[in-house]
Order: sequence, then structure tokens, then C-alpha cells
Amino acid sequence: MVNVAMTQSEMFRAASSGDGNYLEPASYSDPKDGYHAVFGGPPSGRYLDAYRQLSPSLRADRACAPVLQQMASPFAGAIDFYAALREAKVPAQISLYPGETTATDETHLFHIPSNRLRAMQENLAWFDFWLRDRRDRDLDDRGAFDRWAKMAAQWKTRCVQTRGAERR
Repeated sequence: MVNVAMTQSEMFRAASSGDGNYLEPASYSDPKDGYHAVFGGPPSGRYLDAYRQLSPSLRADRACAPVLQQMASPFAGAIDFYAALREAKVPAQISLYPGETTATDETHLFHIPSNRLRAMQENLAWFDFWLRDRRDRDLDDRGAFDRWAKMAAQWKTRCVQTRGAERR
């Protein structure tokens, strides 16, 4: 629901999301009944407008703030949302937190202590960077601040252009 909120509202300044792919067209096949209840049918034909009104990847250009996606598995819908955000020049990052083996998977609540610690540190760094303009080097274990600074520069340019277009 974080992804939906980020593309439906302008009240947020940064977000951290999971491997959310619900409501994404790429995830329609599972579970179809849920998608039919929300959209009325598949992501085509007469139902496509309903998807355009709610699916995060189809509304990425309306995202109001940077989005961190922390996921255990790279689901197609989550990847589509990330790609659409980056295409719209919205700051976005995917961080993968794999399970203990290739046959296991983390869940919505990470159960591997090292993954839980790293994810929480990454969240602190993400929100400190985007909301407080702080860069605690102890939390930057993979050069994230340099990547985020580049995204921030693009974001600032995009926001200025968007605001300028709205004034015209």
C-alpha cells in the first residue's frame, strides 16, 4: 500500500516499501480473484482505465517522493514500479535481502538477524538523507549517499520543471 500511497498523495516526502507488487498489472495472474474485485478484470480492454487510476507503476510519474524498496524476492510488479519510478526521474532504490538459501525466502518481517539489522540501518540512512539532509557515514556501507545525491540532483531538476509547468 506504500506504493499506492506514494502515487496517490502528495503528503509524503520519502517512503520505504517492501516487495509490494499487489495491484501491479504484471502480478495479475496471482491472485486473479483479488484483481477482479479491485479492477473488474484483467489489465486490458475496458478495465485498463481502472488500472491507470490505481496501479503504482502506471502512476509513477505522479510519485511525490523518493521510494526505497527493500525486498526478499524481485517480483515482476515491484521491478516494474522501480523501473517506472526511475523513468520518471523519481529517486528509487531496490535492496535485496535474500533468504538463508536459494530455496528459502525472507518474509514481510525479516527473520534473519543480519538482514533485519542491515534493513533498519538502511531505513535510518534513507530517511535521514531525504528528510533531514543528514549523511551518517556509519550507516553508509555501500556508497549509497553518492548514488542518492545523484538522484537528488535529478529530483530537484524534475520538481523545478514540474512546478514551472504547473504555473504556466
